[in-house]
Amino acid sequence: MSKPPRTSDDPLRGYPPEVREEDRRVVRLTRYLDLALAMIRRGQLSLQDASALVSQARQVAEGYFPGSGSTFDLIHAPRFRRAIAEAYTSVN
Repeated sequence: MSKPPRTSDDPLRGYPPEVREEDRRVVRLTRYLDLALAMIRRGQLSLQDASALVSQARQVAEGYFPGSGSTFDLIHAPRFRRAIAEAYTSVN
């Protein structure tokens, strides 16, 4: 199956509605995860609030893509752990 040509106004024009919907969910989840990571990296949340934000991010991912918890744990959780470690580990 060849892909339809992309246009500047609608890059997924011509794709089936299911593909367009999945792309929309991917974009929204990516934005949410990026925002959550930025909030953690700022270091202005308590460690407890940062951990809660990670749990909430996992729930949001599950909402967009049911059954994706293990994927979140494999791909995104390490990024969140690293961000928390960098933001909340004191430097001597």
